[in-house]
Order: sequence, then structure tokens, then C-alpha cells
Amino acid sequence: MSPAVLSVLKIIGIVLLVILAVALVLVLLLLFFPVTHRLRAVRTGEEGDPPVDATFRLSWLFGFIRANGHWDGELTIVAKVLFFTVYKKPGDEKDTEEADPDAGGSDVDKDDGEETDGEASDDAEDVGHIFWGEEKEDGEATGDTEDPFSDDDYSYDDISGEKKSFLRYLRDLPDILERVFCTLKTACDNIIKVPEYMEYYLMLIQAERTHRAWDKAVRRSMRILRELLPRRWNMDLTYGGGNPDSTGMVVEYVSMLYPITAGHLKAEWDYENSICAFDLTAKGHIILFVLLINGFRLYKDKDINITWKRLRPWVKDEEKARPGQETSDE
Repeated sequence: MSPAVLSVLKIIGIVLLVILAVALVLVLLLLFFPVTHRLRAVRTGEEGDPPVDATFRLSWLFGFIRANGHWDGELTIVAKVLFFTVYKKPGDEKDTEEADPDAGGSDVDKDDGEETDGEASDDAEDVGHIFWGEEKEDGEATGDTEDPFSDDDYSYDDISGEKKSFLRYLRDLPDILERVFCTLKTACDNIIKVPEYMEYYLMLIQAERTHRAWDKAVRRSMRILRELLPRRWNMDLTYGGGNPDSTGMVVEYVSMLYPITAGHLKAEWDYENSICAFDLTAKGHIILFVLLINGFRLYKDKDINITWKRLRPWVKDEEKARPGQETSDE
């Protein structure tokens, strides 16, 4: 092989290695470099101020990719890569071209709407005249009206929308009654099986595999939740329900959360006035690898999958075993 060919292959190999190394670095950064998030939400409770004034920020790779948002009744989002804006949603822009054409229309439009309502009422009166044997001109019942379902006077295409709907309802009535009967029969069959289902679920709760699946599901879910929730947060709260009873009830509920709010929540209670004001700050980070690995283990865990299938006692018998009959692979 000539030296020129070897040099070309060498260059191609180096380029492929560089591309592979860059791709590997990007994947590792995506999986292990945290996405930081910050939130600030304020409610003053004063007249004229927005209900909640909130700002948030997401950033990754030291701000190389970042997004800022603001909410004060209108949402504003700006996403940037370095100094280039890749997405922007101003909250103060309104598309006037897509506004409802009927809102604030001219008098001509209103007249057209009134004529349409009048035509609809005339059609409704026609239905009564046809089915009850009344004459539209003088409003007196003649009793000699011909059969409204006769094909001699008019065709199906000449019938108005209300008449077509009524005729279609009469045509579909047997099918509707049959579906209602089937639904009631299915409900009765399920009620009859309630004692069997209760026995089945009692055995399922007492099974060893169910306990293992529950412990694994709770442990993995809590890891995912801890990763999503902010690591540090503080809140200054001022609340009053307008009377001692309602305020005291809220105080009782907040006190039950003391293990979670200890060191983070500073509350002031007003037992006379009605007020709700707070200042919340929160920050944290999310590592994508932690979410993916725990979610994958939840999805592929054998005990969780088998227990999930056993939660549905109506599956086929060959697809499930009795909860107390643990197989040898456990």
C-alpha cells in the first residue's frame, strides 16, 4: 500500500476519533453536568399589584444555554445560546389579526345574527307544525296533516337540520338502547365479582413480592422527587383569613408540615384582616443521569412489573399467578 493512501487513512482515522471524542464529551456533559434553576415569586396583596409576580431562570454549562422567564399575568420567555436568541415569547404582544371577528362587529353583522336566530326559530316552529298537525299561517290545528315521514311531499334532503337530527335519533335509538343494556350488564357482572376481587387484593397486599415492589417504587420515586425539588428555598408568608377560625385552620395545616418547612418558612398570622402575601425564593439543580437511571430501574424492575400486572385481576389467567403463589425465581 502506497504511503499516500496510508496518510489519507491516517487523517480519516484521526478525524473520526476527534468526532467520536467530541460526541462522547457532549453526551457526558449532558448526562452529568447539572441544569441549575432559580425562582423568585412575590405577592404583595396590595390593590393594583399583579396577583403573583414571578421570575425564573434555567441555565446549563455555565450559562452557555440559558432561559429567563417572567410572569405577572402575562408570560415572557427568552432563551439564548451564548449571545444569540433562539426563542422569544413576549407577554405583551397580542395578535390582533387572529381576534374574534364577531367581537365588536358592525351593525350589519348583528342584523345577520338576528336574522339567523329568526330563521332558527321558524325552523323550530315548522317541526311543531309538521308533527302536531298545525298550520303555520293561522296557528290552528287542522288534524288532517299528512304523514310527516311520507316520501311523497319532500325528500330527505329537503328536511331542515332539526328534523334530520330527530329522525336520525329515532333511527339510532335501538342501537343506543342496546349499548345501555350492555353497559348495565357489564356493571352487574362486575358487582357480582366484588367479593372475589376483595379476596384477591387482600392476598395481593400480603404477598412478599408486593412489599418488595412497594419499597423499591417508593425509594426510586423519592430519589427522582428530591432531584427535581429545589435544594434551598425560603419563604416569608403573611396570611390572614379574615377571622380567627379560618386563620387557625391554616395554621394547623402548616404546623403539620413543620418537618419540611423548618428553617425555610417564616410566617406571620393575621387573625383579623384578610391578607395573603409572600416572598418565595428557591434554587437548585437537576442532573439528567439521576433521573434517567432511576426511571429506567423503575421501568425494568421485575417485582414492580409483576405487581402492576397483578393489580388488574381481569387479565387472562395465564398472564398472572395468584399473589400467594410465588415462583421459584424469587
